[in-house]
Amino acid sequence: MRSLLIAILILVVAAIASCSDDILSDAGAQPSYVLNDSDCYNLGVLLTGHNTATQKLMLYNRQKGELALTSICLRGGDSSIFRINVDGMAGTDFTNPDFLHIAQGDSLYILVEAAFMGEQDERDVLREDYLDILCNGRMQSIRLVVTTRDVEELQNDTIRRDTTWLEGGIDKLIYGSLTIAEGVTLTIEPDVTIYLHDHASIDVYGTLRICGDLERPVILLGDRTDKIFDNLYYRDMAAQWGGIHIYPGSAGNIFQYAEIRGMTTGIVIEQDSTDIRFLSEAPTGTVIPGDPKRYAYGPDFLSDERQQLIVRNSLIMNSDSSLIAAHGSNMIIENSCLMNSAGALLELAGGAYDVTHCTLANYNYWAAFSKCDVVLRNYDAPTDSTRLWRPLYRCNFTNTIIYGNSGMDPNIDANGYCAFVDDAGLPVDSIYNYRLDHCLVHSTSGFDDDDCIAILWDADPLYLLVDMPNYICDPHLQAESPCIAVGEPRTTARLPQDRDGRPRAPQPSLGCYEP
Repeated sequence: MRSLLIAILILVVAAIASCSDDILSDAGAQPSYVLNDSDCYNLGVLLTGHNTATQKLMLYNRQKGELALTSICLRGGDSSIFRINVDGMAGTDFTNPDFLHIAQGDSLYILVEAAFMGEQDERDVLREDYLDILCNGRMQSIRLVVTTRDVEELQNDTIRRDTTWLEGGIDKLIYGSLTIAEGVTLTIEPDVTIYLHDHASIDVYGTLRICGDLERPVILLGDRTDKIFDNLYYRDMAAQWGGIHIYPGSAGNIFQYAEIRGMTTGIVIEQDSTDIRFLSEAPTGTVIPGDPKRYAYGPDFLSDERQQLIVRNSLIMNSDSSLIAAHGSNMIIENSCLMNSAGALLELAGGAYDVTHCTLANYNYWAAFSKCDVVLRNYDAPTDSTRLWRPLYRCNFTNTIIYGNSGMDPNIDANGYCAFVDDAGLPVDSIYNYRLDHCLVHSTSGFDDDDCIAILWDADPLYLLVDMPNYICDPHLQAESPCIAVGEPRTTARLPQDRDGRPRAPQPSLGCYEP
């Protein structure tokens, strides 16, 4: 028995000695790490007066033995705008050798964040520091970078007089609601970004004019500037802020070269009654013979000021409900891309609408689809038992792509659009007036008739990239796309360029992009 105990003791001592010998001391034995940028660890955009989200940088031991780090420290020390936490301990300089051991095949995590409370003379400033890691006499330095951006904070503010947010001016951060009062216009010039906090919204009783340009769009998105996963930014998710609500009486709203991302309730447009003077005020030469309520190739029945909303050359994407829902309104959408919604991309209940050279692509990632890509109705249903009839006076889709993974609404007729009857099953006496002309429509049972002209039924548009695992859809067209050079040519006079500013071909392609 005594000899057995002596043997066990010898084995334990030998094991301890063996472990000690496994601590590597060669200068080439170093921890490894993965950067989130090509040559640095980038924390993204930091809104001044706030903190970035905390990000995790991992040190890996892929050596054949244990690593004993001498130190981990921020070169800028206490004056650095960066902060680190090493394996659960906060500080700027770590030198405890026992604390900094990394066993073979193990890792050490470093949490990194940045905070900048000052103001700056330039709009965007790239700020940096270095994380110095000393191991076996060799120093590795990881460059930490963040871009600081000044913002003006607005909390439950009301715009009570005509206001312009100047081109390239200070960006805005909105908490609560931003209200544009009746009779007041807010104009947003190019190169302004508006960040909206969780549940923040824009309520329009007056007029909102978003006036970006091709190179300098106006951007509206949530205030999370970091990533939720390694391959996904919060800016590409829905439900990051509330939405935009345009109320009855508001008119002349325009979204020109706007990028609007990440809403919960989408863009909602309401009108008490529709301006129907266009029914008897057809512009010369645009009336289709025998079809007095439909005008071909251009929404020129009302001036821009009389439209409730005009969307031109814009990208609107990622909503937790319908992306744009209009009730008895007037609206024009041209050269624009509408993408990814748990509800419909367009939900139109009564009113007058023209959608020309648009791409409607629904590959929503975050919730089950609740509606088909486009919903057309001549009623509102404020409750399950109540319907308010709203005539759909005019709804033209021209040279437009309607395609995605949303599936089909169960309440559709053979041609892919709602058939309206009352509770007794009799036809509803309310105008229901739509036309799809030279479009691609995702419908397996659709057919051409007087309302659907030269339609590509259920053809894959062959977008440039649809990468569902990485939450990416690029709706530009591949060279083999069936949408190329099959559009109605008379639209080019009104829209001679695509959303990217490229000239349209004499025989234009469908959607907002020429190949």
